[in-house]
Amino acid sequence: MSGTDSRDVLVIGGGPAGATAAWILAGRGLEVILLDKSEFPRPKLCGGLLTWKTIKILENIFQADLGALESRGVIHYNTRNYAICNRRRTLVEGELDFPFHFVDRSVYDHFWLNKAKEAGAEVRLGEKVVSLDIGRSEAATDQGRTYRARFILGADGVLSRVRAALIRAGLIADFWSRGLATALETFVSRQEFPHLPDRAKIFFGFVPWGYAWSFPGPEKHVLGICGLNRKAGPRLKTRFHDFLKSQSVSPDRIKRLKGHPLPYGNFLTRPGRGNILLLGDSSGLAEPLLGEGIYYAHRSAQLAAGAVLEADRHPGSALDIYARLLHRPVLHELKYARMWRGLMYSALRFFGYHPLAFCINMAKK
Repeated sequence: MSGTDSRDVLVIGGGPAGATAAWILAGRGLEVILLDKSEFPRPKLCGGLLTWKTIKILENIFQADLGALESRGVIHYNTRNYAICNRRRTLVEGELDFPFHFVDRSVYDHFWLNKAKEAGAEVRLGEKVVSLDIGRSEAATDQGRTYRARFILGADGVLSRVRAALIRAGLIADFWSRGLATALETFVSRQEFPHLPDRAKIFFGFVPWGYAWSFPGPEKHVLGICGLNRKAGPRLKTRFHDFLKSQSVSPDRIKRLKGHPLPYGNFLTRPGRGNILLLGDSSGLAEPLLGEGIYYAHRSAQLAAGAVLEADRHPGSALDIYARLLHRPVLHELKYARMWRGLMYSALRFFGYHPLAFCINMAKK
């Protein structure tokens, strides 16, 4: 390739956020190119839980049919039963009107990336962005190629190179690490551990300012833990082993344990600069209590795509539009969730779990 490859939109990152934005914009006739450093399908650590509002946003954006997603294996398990526990007992348990649905993220992400291709987006995998020229609106890759676009969408995850470039240029504040959590997760065979419950369970008390989880699946059960780095301390692996033992799972029988960073309340209120927008985890758009990010990946992509379409003649106005679109449905919600998280964890120190159980029971009514 010689010279610079120009497009209307360059999407960096092929997960749910990037694929959704590419699908919308390519479908509206824009020239879209999407780059991802990985080949798909690729492994992705995640509990893979789809909430009710995630299903609704998929229906809204893609007109996705729940039955079709299940029949095609995109959704591979569901349960209506749940429990919220501390280290010693169950605080709340019950059955939901609308079930939790579970996905394998490697399958799930690949499915939506293929949707973007079908809409006309050009997808180039195994190509890593190594630098970003903000002034020229260009990105250079490890393949020696340079891409220029009227709009650049950073959907490259928690360790976003697009966000890092904006921070280095002094265009967004560098407070990112204060709101990062670390998650540890393992998948165990349900055949090997048949006693694990066939319901979604969340546990408090194993880690300060964090939680643990136990999610069922058709063949494997997901066990994980996460905690805010600056509060949870350095003993996360030891705490995870304590959690495993509480579930009658010996840490010695765990073959693979992996960790990854997680946004945990460090969302940006102005995610980007001018014609460069940050989506999903790249902007810290994850629920600040339980870390749920799939919904916010799709939703932020939908809003970013709307901003691009509205700013078509004036690309530099895209961030102002995007920030306005994000405010009420996303940022307002996340601010209150972060506030509630702070109150809840502070209350746990002084009053134990009684206020938490009371609030959850009231929310169910």
